[in-house]
Amino acid sequence: MIVDLLKDLQSLQHLSEKVDYNSKIISIIKKFFPIQSFTLFAYDVTDYTYHLVFSTVAIDNPEEVYIFENEILPDDFFNLYINEGELPVYWKLLFEESNAKYLFLSHEPTNNLDSNLLLAVLENYTTAVRNRLVHEYYVTNLLNSQSQLDVLNEIGDILGTFNLDVVLSKLLENSNNIVAGDVGIIFLIDNNENKLKSRIQWGVKEDIILQIKFKDSDKALVQESYDSKKQFFFDTKQSRYAFENIKYPEDVYIDSILSIPLFTNNENLGVMLLLNFKIDEVFTENKILTVETLARIASIGIENSLFFERSIQQEKINNQLKIASEIQNNLLPQDSLIFEGFEITGFNKSAMNIGGDFFNYFTYENKIYSFLGDVAGKGIPAALLTTMAMIVIKTSVLPEINIEDVVGKVNNIIAQNSMTENYLTLAIFEIDTINNQINFVNCGHTEILYYDSKNRSITEYSSQNLPVGLFEDSPYISNQIMINSGDIFITFSDGVPDAVNQNGESYGLENFKKIIIDQANQSIDTIKDELLKDIDQFCSKAPQFDDLTILAIRKA
Repeated sequence: MIVDLLKDLQSLQHLSEKVDYNSKIISIIKKFFPIQSFTLFAYDVTDYTYHLVFSTVAIDNPEEVYIFENEILPDDFFNLYINEGELPVYWKLLFEESNAKYLFLSHEPTNNLDSNLLLAVLENYTTAVRNRLVHEYYVTNLLNSQSQLDVLNEIGDILGTFNLDVVLSKLLENSNNIVAGDVGIIFLIDNNENKLKSRIQWGVKEDIILQIKFKDSDKALVQESYDSKKQFFFDTKQSRYAFENIKYPEDVYIDSILSIPLFTNNENLGVMLLLNFKIDEVFTENKILTVETLARIASIGIENSLFFERSIQQEKINNQLKIASEIQNNLLPQDSLIFEGFEITGFNKSAMNIGGDFFNYFTYENKIYSFLGDVAGKGIPAALLTTMAMIVIKTSVLPEINIEDVVGKVNNIIAQNSMTENYLTLAIFEIDTINNQINFVNCGHTEILYYDSKNRSITEYSSQNLPVGLFEDSPYISNQIMINSGDIFITFSDGVPDAVNQNGESYGLENFKKIIIDQANQSIDTIKDELLKDIDQFCSKAPQFDDLTILAIRKA
């Protein structure tokens, strides 16, 4: 998907009068994003109004969509209404830079939407429009040389490429041609180290450039240009700027420097430096403006190339996470368990590709063991710990070892071997099918609910123990209950009571308990399905923020 999307974005970056930016962006949104209802406004700086570009209505829920009856709206319309929540707008993006300002509104929840990717696409769109306006302005008002116009058109043609080295080489080559420079270098920011690093060097070394500083500062010229987003020009042949304001290595000859920041409305990218302009060349303000324009237009090409590199890498990571998610899901029971008059089932739905919740159940001689855990944290570290925890629990269970000692053994192994600071809450059950007795340990977990079929009442068993994996040799105590026909035990992760609806209200436990009581005579699978149905109806279209896991036990 990413590669196809980036290919479609190429046409936005060509500086051609034939490109219909509005139609193109609408086509891209419809093609790549699961949004049925959205609106796009363009801001007119001449009359301070928003002009409707496009609006569509959701087919499934048309009553939830605000249809804009007027195609031109005043400047303060959105501040007065949308920000006060009077319009059903679930998500909005505002892009603004000099002559380009756009507002995107989504009229439906975005829980199934990659909002970061849409954000990047809309920023790409806004920048493309702005760059077209900048290009037209400079072509009309500043350029007096056909060769300079050819340079701008050439850089415009390569904006569709995603090869970063090509973009940088073209930028440096054409910039040096404009100012008749001898050498040059381009620095890009390394976001991992938060440090400027040279990406391309022509005739000058990075360590030399980093020694060029203002005399009253320890900050390198390139860093100052990056931080301030300002261009600096020094030339011994002209009096416009005093070359004496900077210092550089004595064994290096420099007679002129032009430092140009590289940035878009979205990202500060780096700096280009051009040095040693030819003596017979007259360096003019027009040349500086031309190089600045060239750099601003090329910056979107740099941003696109970096976005492409990151997207490809992210797609590889997503594929790996998908495989990890499939492996993790395969470790969970796929079917309910029926054994010696007991029914056990479970359910798990992760908020991310891979989650930190887990559950399992298995038989050992005349006993049934079941457990549900919730690892503190998300992502890959949590997923690794869930796998480790399930393996350790299964291998620690023996008929002659009581449930408290099993938990203690698991706690020590995880505390000793976990490579992260994560820990987990755990509810673990040991069911003696001969004596109809259930022993359970709650280790920092949410309440365990016990439904007493005789009294048709529910008792909550809160945690009496520390979570697992925090400290070695932590003591654990259990509860023992004689279980009768129709009795039910249910435990869950905190994603159940903490689930929220569109109004920000939490699901809690009262409705959960009511479903258990109302469905108590049904099979354990039916009870589980009714619980999940009730949670789903409560949350409606609100996004899921936490893993949701349920483990249910019933004596038939």
